[in-house]
Amino acid sequence: MVLSNREIHYLWWYIQGSIMSPFVREKLRRRWGMCERHAWGAIFAEAAFRNGYLHGPAVLYEDLMTRAFACFETHGPGKLRIAAFRLRERGPCLMCEMGLGPQSSGMASPQMVERGNERGVIEEMARRTLPHWKDMVCGECLGQESQARCRPHLVSGQKGVSFRHQKALVREILERVSRYCRSFRWEFRGTERDEDLAGLFAAIGWSSGWTPLL
Repeated sequence: MVLSNREIHYLWWYIQGSIMSPFVREKLRRRWGMCERHAWGAIFAEAAFRNGYLHGPAVLYEDLMTRAFACFETHGPGKLRIAAFRLRERGPCLMCEMGLGPQSSGMASPQMVERGNERGVIEEMARRTLPHWKDMVCGECLGQESQARCRPHLVSGQKGVSFRHQKALVREILERVSRYCRSFRWEFRGTERDEDLAGLFAAIGWSSGWTPLL
């Protein structure tokens, strides 16, 4: 997945601080991150520009997964249907709304575009943590038998899906990404583990879909 000049140009400023802007964060909450292309494009570009230092995404996805787990706090009949209803998108993808896509042109330098499309760091991180996130991959995205579902596929259909399994999956992702986020704090420096970093990959895949990483 090659990001266009304009996508790279926007993502450069996004990772510099606009990811924490209240306006941007509200849009990200309403969309559960971004569309599949741009959710993964953002993490790919940030890993390239920051050499794998993913503090901003860790904070964002801890927030999103906390909200996701709250959607499963329901009782009585139709629990999965209620959770799926709560997990629907309530706004467009931030980048798609601005017309950013594979063919969009921008003002980024050729060097910036080349750097933003480097995949060495993120591929190493993904391969290293693969044993810890492979069982969390959505069966629909993977095209194989699996009880796991990402949020988009859970929203589109719940046939044959276990509420208990989905809630446990979201809880596990939340716990891992929370530990990963905590590892950036000074008093917890050095506590990052591969299974916690895998929680960030799982949070992105669960929120938006897994295809670009797969």
